Amino acid sequence: MNLNFFKNELTRKHFANWMAGTCLGVSAMPEVMGETSHTNKTKVVRIYLPGGMSQVDSWDPKPKRVDIMGKTKAIHGNTGEQISEHFPMMAKNMDKFSLIRSMKSPEGDHTRGMYLAETSYPKLGTTVHPGFGSFTHALQGSFNPQLPMTVNMGGGGGSGYLSSKYDPL
Repeated sequence: MNLNFFKNELTRKHFANWMAGTCLGVSAMPEVMGETSHTNKTKVVRIYLPGGMSQVDSWDPKPKRVDIMGKTKAIHGNTGEQISEHFPMMAKNMDKFSLIRSMKSPEGDHTRGMYLAETSYPKLGTTVHPGFGSFTHALQGSFNPQLPMTVNMGGGGGSGYLSSKYDPL
């Protein structure tokens, strides 16, 4: 996506689509972005980085809870929301996007929570569900037979109960 729109005008719709593409590897609103053709296969690049910054060091600081806050300072965005000092440009543009702090997982264990995030299913007994990339591959087919459809580094979801031809490289 061309990021030059950040220089002139950043609409909530553009930002939501950009964030969906960045964080989830999907286009949130293809009709809004002018992509109404359903004949083209969508190409997805999803980068999943478990073990990143903690929420209290990024999007949900707790300045009144010194015992959990750490050394990160909270700054106010232009709408009054507090975010990490590491995001000063985001703080200036808080009115251009929505900050959602209510997401949670029913899983009490990080490993099970990551499995849920990768497969959209809770871990159930011996059933192994397909990961995001393998599921997308099975759903959309291969774009280029010379290249792998899915690449996993350091773990992640495999093909699960799908055929092994959907296994990531």
